[in-house]
Amino acid sequence: MLEMSLPAWLRYAFVAEYEEDKEIFLKELVDAKRLVLSVTYLPQKPVVRREHNLDDYRKFGAEAWLDELFAAPDLVRDAIIENSGVAHVAVFNDKNYAKQIAESPLLHYYTPESRYDKTRSRYGGNDSTAVSGITPSKVFSSGVDESMKQELMDEHNRNQTELKAAEAEVGKLMAAETAAQKALSDLKKQKDTLNASKKKYDTVTRQLAFKKTQLEDLMKAEDTTKEEASLRNQIANLGTRRFKTVLELVGIMRQHTDSLLKVDKVLLKRVEANALSMRLANEVALAESAYANKKREMEQIEREFTRAREKTKELRDKAESIALLTEELKASFDGLPNTTQELDEAIETVTLAANAIFQTNPEVIRLYEKRQKEIQELEERLGGNVSEADHLRDKITTVRSQWEPPLEELVGQIKGSFSKFFAEIGCAGDVVLSKHEDFKEWGLELRVKFRNTDNLAALTAHLQSGGERSVATMLFLISLQHITPVPFRVVDEINQGMDPHNERMIFSQVVHSATRPGLPQYFLITPKLLPDLEWTSAMTVLCVFNGPWMLSQEDWEDVSTKRLARSK
Repeated sequence: MLEMSLPAWLRYAFVAEYEEDKEIFLKELVDAKRLVLSVTYLPQKPVVRREHNLDDYRKFGAEAWLDELFAAPDLVRDAIIENSGVAHVAVFNDKNYAKQIAESPLLHYYTPESRYDKTRSRYGGNDSTAVSGITPSKVFSSGVDESMKQELMDEHNRNQTELKAAEAEVGKLMAAETAAQKALSDLKKQKDTLNASKKKYDTVTRQLAFKKTQLEDLMKAEDTTKEEASLRNQIANLGTRRFKTVLELVGIMRQHTDSLLKVDKVLLKRVEANALSMRLANEVALAESAYANKKREMEQIEREFTRAREKTKELRDKAESIALLTEELKASFDGLPNTTQELDEAIETVTLAANAIFQTNPEVIRLYEKRQKEIQELEERLGGNVSEADHLRDKITTVRSQWEPPLEELVGQIKGSFSKFFAEIGCAGDVVLSKHEDFKEWGLELRVKFRNTDNLAALTAHLQSGGERSVATMLFLISLQHITPVPFRVVDEINQGMDPHNERMIFSQVVHSATRPGLPQYFLITPKLLPDLEWTSAMTVLCVFNGPWMLSQEDWEDVSTKRLARSK
């Protein structure tokens, strides 16, 4: 019964009295020798708590709990109870009460011939009982072979005797080793002492030889006057050289001051150039606006002139349809006056005569004269607008020649920094000034290349990924830092969408460009950062806490006020 109630591993398991023994067992036999063995260790004695009182079932033949029916060393017994359920298995000695026992709440029990295990369904709550016969014991046995036990005891005693003899021999060897170690230590100390004495002797010998040499030199010296004079000359020369050095230093400081003044003048000129550039840009904008207005007026005049010319042609065709221009009429035109005044008088006379002769359609002549006058006015206006447009073009060319070169120089600086930053991350980048006939269409075009197999291409939402666009944008912003004076800069979540490699490179570029002296304060806002990023003493990390359990601003100010009052 006991063997059937134990798991298979526990039947052949070893029991360790100490946890250190268990660790050594696993290390030497399981890990090192790859043996399939089990070992268990109990940190404390198990406590058995039974749910049922076996006295209630004595009338049905209850004999005892299974853990009360076997004998074993205390350590082995505790291991069996802890790692199996034998403390909750009842043993009955009468099989005639099987029905009454089955109705009891006991889950596991034995009768003289069978084993019963009761389970309850998780779904219907119904109980089911598995019944199995009791098999003969294969591992555990109730008898002991006395002759084998005696042989093992004799062998154990012999092993103990040999062990004691070996321990005595080991003790002698250890004593001899200790004595040898002590003698070796004494010899090492003597050697160190002798080495120190030898070093000291060598030092004293060298010092004595040096002193002897000095003494011989002093004894050989006959007269120190020349040497004193030589030293005085050397001192005088040294003073002269120091004075000259001071004068040179003063000159260098003056040159440095002049250089600083030149730099300040250049900076002032640059400020003036920037102001002039802005003023010229405003004038260009005004000129462009005026040019656009004049251009629209000229286009309107051209449209009106075209309409008048078409109307004149229509009226001339209509007049010719009424009265054809024959050779006889052409000959009569040759006899007309040549001056304008005479011609106007002749026209008026002919008009009066025509009106008197031909009164069927007087409106034709009037419309013809009106259209002819309108055509003349439009031609005069068109000539004036063309002249004004040419003047505006010349003015735009002059103003543009003043601000375009500084603009191209500025773009060149941005381009150099942008290309440099891209080269540092193993890619290629370029900034190009995109020009257009309409100044409103001017702009900067970023061209990037992230792979060796690609060519430089414009930065768009269709060619590059989101992470690549973020990298290019951030490097462009860094390129603007040294030419755009501002009190501080803020970048929000620029690392979102970047892979770890690009994020680490961009963070390094930001650190190098933002921590240099003379640059404004830099704020990088992000919900997360990679571990082990580059760090300098010029950086500060601020964590913003938020959540349902945080104090409100009013409560925090109240707490801060109270703490400040207590500190005073």
